[in-house]
Amino acid sequence: MIEAIALTGIEAGQTRLAVAANNIANASTPGFARQSVIQSAQPGGGTLARVTAASDNSGSLLDDQVNQLTASYAVQANVFSLKIAHDTLGTLLDQRA
Repeated sequence: MIEAIALTGIEAGQTRLAVAANNIANASTPGFARQSVIQSAQPGGGTLARVTAASDNSGSLLDDQVNQLTASYAVQANVFSLKIAHDTLGTLLDQRA
């Protein structure tokens, strides 16, 4: 179960990274509409990330840079959780063998 939760966290982080990168890359494009990511908890664990048009086109490049950093840290934390779960399972299997 922890694996599924961590994987959805990684996917959500990747979505947040992609949206922030898109906003930064297209900020000066005429007619560009900013996007945002809405995350919600899933029943049974995990998260779902949905890309939407920013409601009032507010936000700044600084916001996008901060979003990139926080999404990057979230991905790293979820990868670390997967590694710990894998190592723990390996240790448990070694002890039972």
